[in-house]
Amino acid sequence: MMQKKIYSFVLLSTALWCLAIIMAPLLKSHGGDVGNHAADVLYFGFSRICHQFDSRSIHLFGAKLGVCVRCSSIYLSFLAGLLIVPQVRRGGPRSIPGSLWLLAGIAPMALDALLNDLGILLSTDVSRIITGSLAGVVLSFFILPLLTEAITQIFVHRNLPGDTRYAGKTE
Repeated sequence: MMQKKIYSFVLLSTALWCLAIIMAPLLKSHGGDVGNHAADVLYFGFSRICHQFDSRSIHLFGAKLGVCVRCSSIYLSFLAGLLIVPQVRRGGPRSIPGSLWLLAGIAPMALDALLNDLGILLSTDVSRIITGSLAGVVLSFFILPLLTEAITQIFVHRNLPGDTRYAGKTE
């Protein structure tokens, strides 16, 4: 029961994050003064994690998404991956795949960025979408079990209700 609650929390949090990425251009172009201010707040928040280059961003409603095309692909495919994990993980939400899967998911993205930065092969929006999406889906299989375990341990350690495994009785 506890794992379902944690999964729901992670899924909802990720969905809200992705919604905020899409809401930024919507608010910017259709929100009036209040929406424009709200969009600026979102763009500022996202600027802490993404370069937000206009030329590397998907535009919606005449304004760029909250993050660049690669970051958008990572976050949206992470959300998709969260929907897939329960369907395909036989070991339950706490089992973590082998590290080679992580390498296979992240290496193409790292290689795409490195070759672009070195001027050897320029990355395109298509390569950013493909490599970012691969990374996002693969990361969901690693991050969900780690978050599930971490949150469960917080509940167990602090004797919080919601889990039948307690660290010990308090008096």
